[in-house]
Amino acid sequence: MGSKALHFNQKIPNELLTYYLLLITYYLLLITHYSNHVLPTRKAISN
Repeated sequence: MGSKALHFNQKIPNELLTYYLLLITYYLLLITHYSNHVLPTRKAISN
């Protein structure tokens, strides 16, 4: 029982780490997309 609990506790952080890595990658893509496409068009409209 103790070894199962230990294995279970080790499994969760790996899944969380993968989840956070995906989340960070998603936000980085979102930021680069925003700065590449939305900001230049806004500057063009204001000018």
